[in-house]
Amino acid sequence: MGLQLINTHYFHPDRKNGREFDKVVFVVKNDKGEKSFRIVEKPVIEYQVTKPQYWDNLLVNYIEQEKVMSVRCYYKDIYKSIIATLNDSKLEQYFKDSISSGYQIGKRLKRLHLDYRLHGSDINIQDYYISEFLKKNPYENNSYGISKVVFDIETDLEHIDGFPKPEEAQAPVNIITLVDMDNMKVYTICLEYQHETYVDCMNRINEVVDKMKNRYKDHPKASQLEYVVETYANEIDVIARFYNLINDVIRPDFALAWNSHGFDNPYLMNRIGVLGYNPQDIICPADFPYKKLYYRKDTFNQDPADNSSDFTVAGYTIYLDAMNLYANLRKGMGKEESYSLDYIGKKEVGEEKDQMVESFKTFHLTDYERFFLYNIQDTIMLALMEWKNGDCDFIYAISMLTQTRVEKAMKKTICLRNLAAKFYLEQGAYISNNRAEMREHVEGKIKGAFVAKPENVDFVGMKVIELLSQFIFENCIDLDLSSLYPSIILALNISPETCYGRIEIFNETGEDISSTFADDYVSRDYVNLANKWFKAPSMEDMIKGFAKTQQAA
Repeated sequence: MGLQLINTHYFHPDRKNGREFDKVVFVVKNDKGEKSFRIVEKPVIEYQVTKPQYWDNLLVNYIEQEKVMSVRCYYKDIYKSIIATLNDSKLEQYFKDSISSGYQIGKRLKRLHLDYRLHGSDINIQDYYISEFLKKNPYENNSYGISKVVFDIETDLEHIDGFPKPEEAQAPVNIITLVDMDNMKVYTICLEYQHETYVDCMNRINEVVDKMKNRYKDHPKASQLEYVVETYANEIDVIARFYNLINDVIRPDFALAWNSHGFDNPYLMNRIGVLGYNPQDIICPADFPYKKLYYRKDTFNQDPADNSSDFTVAGYTIYLDAMNLYANLRKGMGKEESYSLDYIGKKEVGEEKDQMVESFKTFHLTDYERFFLYNIQDTIMLALMEWKNGDCDFIYAISMLTQTRVEKAMKKTICLRNLAAKFYLEQGAYISNNRAEMREHVEGKIKGAFVAKPENVDFVGMKVIELLSQFIFENCIDLDLSSLYPSIILALNISPETCYGRIEIFNETGEDISSTFADDYVSRDYVNLANKWFKAPSMEDMIKGFAKTQQAA
């Protein structure tokens, strides 16, 4: 049996710590569900360069294998290899100037990929090695399922004004519940208190847990859950135990929480720092070969369907935001009224968050039992949704199908490009570089985009239902207007390979009037087009001319 790929990590050279070369680390799983890692020392990349005899200085989306030569180099030396291979004095000077400038060197060097002779040189190194791994261990032959946990945290807001910010993490984490969806266990980790309602709850803990069991006694999945309650006197021990469960006890493939990239993950990371500890030491598995902990907040896209905030942990588990994943996978079905867990839980599994009568700031003090059950119920509701929808399974399947990092599989531009590269290779060609991504984008909109007038559409055709204004049209092509540009590209065969140039028209004063001419041309009013642009007679002049000819006859 082969190995199932779960995740990859890339580590840059770290000369300060004696690591001269970069590394790629695979996280894999065997048919028994046992996880391990494989390290690629000195990762190598292979890219293609157009052979001189086929070089025509034109942009292409793909190129046939016989027209290129393959070049292999260490990934960290990719730009040196490009300069040496192309042997272009201008590019070599640009390379030297970029290095000596000391300013945005990486961004400047990235522009070398714009050269039309290069193909596949801009691929992400992790995606490259995912592709190489799957050639030897095909996903369809080595899929042993994926394991998941869902979790939720609460914080002590008693002495905090408003809601705590993840960046500041000023409130203590006082309870975390984690549901192991494969081993059917619920772990609730509590920060100890000395007040009356907490003590009373813990003295009756079996009775309290039975309330949650009775709530889900008829559910085919949740009724099988076993509950484990642990208490710790120190907050750091609560957080450390949570990551111990993930890294050592369970080692799931995925860990999800609702809005976890917006709150839970950065909050826990920053809270560890506030408490005086190194987040990497607690969040990353102790036995993993290299440490890396990275959080990036997407401040531009507020819509969960487009939000690309990322929480990367060098370890055995991929951390995903269940809210962003849910919204992204259903983006084509329209935007939800709300993406709160309460709203989506009600829609998907008929569950809502427990209602609070008192202030949440003192909830854990005035009625700890309800606070305790509130946290567990939120987490189980998320597990119910994942059991029903399998969003994690779906995004993982997309990742394997398109040979893309799981955390980037929600970005259609990335995973579809990787899928196209795989398709071209099967057809005996290589995909060229993604130059649109690397170009500097100008401000504002570019002129173009022909839009037909809606009033030109007539209600003709065969009525489907007499009471409804719905028609079937014969002899027509239905272009999906929700993906207008891809549809136009397909219908009109638009591609750099089919483009031989463009027409530019200037008037007597040197003004560019190309777009105006194009508007008149696509209107198909050829008489007015000929009159306006080619000094041909107008329709009125032609009618008068025909009338004179007829009278003369």
